[in-house]
Amino acid sequence: MSTTIYISEEDLVENIQARFAAVYPFLSIEFFHMPHGEGEPSLPSDHIPGSTPIDDIRIVHAFGWLDISGNKPVAQVEKEFYELFGLSVQVFRQARHGKLETTRTDHLTLEVQNELGKKTRGIAL
Repeated sequence: MSTTIYISEEDLVENIQARFAAVYPFLSIEFFHMPHGEGEPSLPSDHIPGSTPIDDIRIVHAFGWLDISGNKPVAQVEKEFYELFGLSVQVFRQARHGKLETTRTDHLTLEVQNELGKKTRGIAL
């Protein structure tokens, strides 16, 4: 499955989150002020609210399409958000009691992560 989302110059964080969630309903992306390394968590104090314009937080002032195909590892998608648009993101997966940061499973693909979130929430596959 080849899927892309468009990041525009006027986007708000919550708009990007909504487009991502439309493709992966059991995953979410959260935005942070500081980037993190592969397998590392993001600090809650660096969290960026959904109402924030991306123009206020990005370090690369570019816009365009981002490939979020299901066969891409989470770590690669997070890296591309940063390299292409200067946006620090962390993928979270639905868990029984809220959201789980995917730091230990960054090597898994978006599709696998979404399926794990679906199973964890008790929804039949």
